[in-house]
Amino acid sequence: MNCLRQQRCLLILDNVETILSGGNQVGQYRSGYEEYGQLLRSVGEVLHQSCILLTSREKPKEVALLEGEQLPVRSLALEGLHPTEGRQLFQSKGQFTGTEAEWHQVIEHYRGNPLALKMVAAAVQEFLDGSIAAVLPYLNQGIAMFSDIRDLLSRQCNRLSPSEQEVILWLAINREPVSVVSLSADIFTTATKRSLPDAIQSLLRRSMIEQSSTGFSLQPVVMEYITEQFVEQVSDEIGIGRPSLLQTYALMKAQSKDFIRETQIRFIVQPILEGLITQLNNPQHVEQRLQELLMQLRSLQVARSGYAAGNLLNLLVCLKADLRNWDFSNLTVQQADLRRVSLANVNFRNTHFVKSTFAEALSGVLAIAFNPDGTLLATGDIDGQICLWQVKDGQQLLVLKGHTGWVWGISFSPDGQMLASCSSDASIRLWNAHDGQCLKVLEGHLDWVWSVCFSPNGQMLASCSSDTSIRLWNLHQGQCWKVLKEHTGSVGAVCFSPNGRFLVSGSHDTSVRLWNVRDGECISVLQGHTLTVRSVAWSPDGATIASASEDATVRLWNAQSWQCLKTLSGHTNGLWSVTFSPDSSTIASGGDDATVRLWDVRSGQCIKTLQAHTNWVLSVRFSPDGNTIASGSVDFSVRLWSIQTGQCWKVLQGNKSGVWTVSYSPQTANSRAGLGLFQENPEGLAGILASGGYDKLVRLWDV
Repeated sequence: MNCLRQQRCLLILDNVETILSGGNQVGQYRSGYEEYGQLLRSVGEVLHQSCILLTSREKPKEVALLEGEQLPVRSLALEGLHPTEGRQLFQSKGQFTGTEAEWHQVIEHYRGNPLALKMVAAAVQEFLDGSIAAVLPYLNQGIAMFSDIRDLLSRQCNRLSPSEQEVILWLAINREPVSVVSLSADIFTTATKRSLPDAIQSLLRRSMIEQSSTGFSLQPVVMEYITEQFVEQVSDEIGIGRPSLLQTYALMKAQSKDFIRETQIRFIVQPILEGLITQLNNPQHVEQRLQELLMQLRSLQVARSGYAAGNLLNLLVCLKADLRNWDFSNLTVQQADLRRVSLANVNFRNTHFVKSTFAEALSGVLAIAFNPDGTLLATGDIDGQICLWQVKDGQQLLVLKGHTGWVWGISFSPDGQMLASCSSDASIRLWNAHDGQCLKVLEGHLDWVWSVCFSPNGQMLASCSSDTSIRLWNLHQGQCWKVLKEHTGSVGAVCFSPNGRFLVSGSHDTSVRLWNVRDGECISVLQGHTLTVRSVAWSPDGATIASASEDATVRLWNAQSWQCLKTLSGHTNGLWSVTFSPDSSTIASGGDDATVRLWDVRSGQCIKTLQAHTNWVLSVRFSPDGNTIASGSVDFSVRLWSIQTGQCWKVLQGNKSGVWTVSYSPQTANSRAGLGLFQENPEGLAGILASGGYDKLVRLWDV
C-alpha cells in the first residue's frame, strides 16, 4: 500500500476466478489465498494514487461490497466481440471461408466470447478445413463439438452450489428468458425456492447467466452444454431404474409457446429416448422400463407433487406407446401434453393434473376475432359453436351454443361487452361476452349469413347474406333499420369505415361496393376482381380499403378517390380473409393455399409467409397491440403468430377425426363368398362398415 500511495502504479490481476473456491458462497477464496481479500479491501478503502485492474469470471465479494457508480470501485461486464472483430480473431489464426450470414451466426452463437472463438477457430481449421459453413449443422443440432469449450464450461459449472445448478438447469429447460416468478413456479425443491434471489444474484456475479428486459437466460453455448449434460444424466438414471432428476425437473412444458415446446422435445425428450433405446436395445424394452418406473413411483409419497409422472407420460407419448390400460391413478401429472393422444382405457382415477393440456372442443374454424383489449379470442366453427379463449395461455373459457349451422362470422362490440355471430342457419345472435348468455336472435335474412360487423359507436350492426342483401340493425331496438340491396350475387363480406359513415361490401358478383350508411345509397362500385370477393377491410387510419378474392389477389383501394392503388399477388389459390394491422402499415391475408401472408401496405411487397396450417385458412386477425396474428383453419386449429419473428407461439388444437362418409358392405352373395370378409350378422346388418375422414384414413369396422 505504501508503494501504491507513493507512486502511480497499475497493477493487473488476470483470471482472479482461479483463486476463488466456488461452492455455496460466491466470491469466496480458496484455502491459502484469503489475503487477496485483504488486499482488495485495502485498495478499495484506503486513499492512494494507483489503480488495480482485475479480470474474473466471478466477482470477488469485496468488489461487490465496495463498488458503486459514484465510488472508486467500479465493475464492468464485458460484452463479446462484434462479428467484424470476431472474424478478425479467426483470420489471425489462418484462412477461413464463409458468407457474411455464416460468420454472423457462428460468432453470435458464442456471444463473441474471444476464448471460445479461439477454440472454435483452432478446431475448424484442424478438422473442417477452415469452412465456417461446416460448423453450422453442429450448432443447429445443439451439439457442442469442441472439447476445449466443454472443459471450460465443466470447470465453471463444477463451482456452482446445488441451488445455482438447479436454477441453471431450469433456464436450459425453458430455452427463453424467464422471470423470477416463472422460475419460482417451476422449481420443485423448497430450499431452492427460498434461496432463488440469492442464487440468481450469485449466477450473475459468476457471469453464468444473462439478464434482459424479459428475464434471465443462458448463452446458447452454455444452454447446449447444460442440456447435453441433463440429457445424459436423465438417460443414465432411467436406464438403471433410479430416477432423481425425473422427479425434480420437467423434461418439457406442456403450456410453453408451441415453438419452445417443440424445441424441448427435439433437444431434450427425443435425445433421452434415443439414449434409452441405445442402452436397452429397442423401444419395447424402453416402454417396459418406463412401466417399471411408474410402478416404483406409485409407492412413493413424493410422487404426488413432483414431475415424474408427467415426464413418464410425455416420454410414452413421444415413444408412440399404446397407453391403453396404463395406470396413472392417485398421482400428480404435471406438464403433460395430451392434445393429440388417445387416452381410451387409461386410468386417471384421483389423478391431479397440473399445467397439462388436452384436446379442446374445436373443429374446423371459420371465423376468429379478438376482443378490444386483446385478452380474449373468439372462434366460430363448423359445429355451430363459438369458443372464447384466453390469449395468454390458450385456455378455453366458454363455449357458446345456439346456432344450428356453420358459424361464418363473429365480431366483438367496441366496448368488448357483447359478441355478434352469424351462421348458415340464416340467423344472427348477440351474446354476453362475459357469461356467454344469448341476449337476442336477429332474424330477417333468407339464406346463409356470411359476415357481421359492429359500427364504431357500437349502436349498429351490419350483416350480409347469400340472399344478396346487406342489413343494418339498430341494436337498441333489436330490429332491422335498413336493407341494402344492389349486389347481384351472394354478399360475403361487410365492414364499417373508422368514422362509421360508410360501409364497404364484397360479393360473389366480383364487385366491391361503397355505401352511405345514413341513407343506404350505393356511392361507388369498385371493379377489378375476376372472381368472388370473400373479404373486405378498412384501414384504421381510414385511408385505404382492402379486398380479398377467390382470384387469389388482394386489391388496395384509395378510400377517397376509390381508385385501385395496388394488386397484391403471391397466394397460389383463392383468398378467404384480409385484415389491417392497428397502425395501418401491414396487411395479413389467408386462403386456400393454407398460408398466411403479411404485406407492406406502402410497397405492396410480401414481407413474411407464415406456413404451418394443413388446410384452408378462412380467417386472419391482428391483435389490438399489433404484435400477434391469429389464423383459423378448417384443419381444426387456431394459430397465434409473432409478427416480429414469424413463429407460431401457440396452437389451439381440436380433434381431427371428423368423419365425412360411411358405407356398409353390400349384402350380396358375392360379398359373403370369397374371403369371407363381408358376412351378415344375426341382426341382418352387413358385418363391415367403412368410414373416411379428416385423418386421411379409411377404417373398416366390425359392426
